[in-house]
Amino acid sequence: MKKSTILSAIALASFILGGQRGEGQPLQWAKSMGGIVDDYGYYITTDAFGSVLTTGSFSGIADFDPGAGLYILSQAGIGGDIFISKLDASGNFVWAKAIGGTDNYYGSSITTDASGSVFTTGSFSGTADFYPDKGQFNLTSACMADIFISKLDAS
Repeated sequence: MKKSTILSAIALASFILGGQRGEGQPLQWAKSMGGIVDDYGYYITTDAFGSVLTTGSFSGIADFDPGAGLYILSQAGIGGDIFISKLDASGNFVWAKAIGGTDNYYGSSITTDASGSVFTTGSFSGTADFYPDKGQFNLTSACMADIFISKLDAS
């Protein structure tokens, strides 16, 4: 499976936040997620509990549980879809969500507030369903690409 993009983002964050190799910064954990088509992790943040949240895009079918289990998300249309994933402070899978439609979608930034709500922004084109579970909340872009902002609760 092609999971190198998220692993690269985690390694880069470790390098930036933890200093260079050999300076007494032992690796605490590294995980990978994704599928056999292109997957990209664009932004990473942590919440007040040390959980790690990531957003980006994925294509095809991808496994977002970096452990022995499976948590499969499937692309909705022909373009890449947005993913939002949450791992606990030890790198264990908590949840993952997909947002998408028939065109291309990118989650490019993510943050949390004090209550654990998750805010994501990025771009989308065409019509996208922003309700990440069963249900529907469609937004339609006015041109080739528009900006979206979404808020999910902590769970």
